[in-house]
Amino acid sequence: MMSSCKMSEKKSGGPVIIAAKIFVKSECVDDFKKLAEPLIVATRQEKGCIQYELYQCSSDSTVFFFYEVYADKAAQELHSGSGYLATFSELRKDMLSKPSEVTIYDVAGVR
Repeated sequence: MMSSCKMSEKKSGGPVIIAAKIFVKSECVDDFKKLAEPLIVATRQEKGCIQYELYQCSSDSTVFFFYEVYADKAAQELHSGSGYLATFSELRKDMLSKPSEVTIYDVAGVR
């Protein structure tokens, strides 16, 4: 049976949310948190950064979660192209126990 719902076009603009789960080797947890601190401070000062938080799992101290909210795609791309993010990404490589899981969310168009 065909749906009578029309497929809507994806809305452009609006907030962008990034959810990133990071898996750190147990011996690197403290170093990872120290490495993340300057990244967090710098990112929070970016134009268009609404929220930038790093959480640590309460049941597994080796699992971290970045929750990022940007005003729009341009602000998210500004962050993604920053030198301090590139430096952080490079320096953390040997600290990871497995690849990160990153999901980017755009506005669904429902308000």
